[in-house]
This record gives sequence, C-alpha cells and structure tokens, in this order.
Amino acid sequence: MVVYHDDMSAVKGADAFVQGWTLLILYMPALKMEIKEAIQEGISVWVYSRISGLPGGIEKDYVDMGAWDD
Repeated sequence: MVVYHDDMSAVKGADAFVQGWTLLILYMPALKMEIKEAIQEGISVWVYSRISGLPGGIEKDYVDMGAWDD
C-alpha cells in the first residue's frame, strides 16, 4: 500500500499510514475527515474529502490517492 497526499512524501505500508493518522490526531484532537467520494480504478483508490479541525479553524478539501499492490 502506498498513499500520496499533496507534495508530501509517499506513505508506504498500512502501519505507516495508521501511525501517521495517530500522530495527526494527537497533534490535532478536533481533526475530522468527511469522505465525499471514493473512486476505485484498478489497484488505485481516489478519495475526495473535507478536513476540519485544523489549527485556526481551517477547513480544506483534499484529494488523496492510494494504491494497493498485495
């Protein structure tokens, strides 16, 4: 599993993905992710979501892409 987000380094593996979310929730306990749509294309999944609870009350629309190879 590899997850790509914005211009950040790719997250490789389910354990690293879960660890990343765990750290985000510790840093931003009000963080919420509302998935608007998810589309599968072969081994890839595109996830369109709205993130809230960011510092300063910021809300953002996000597009993430994950690929599963096993």
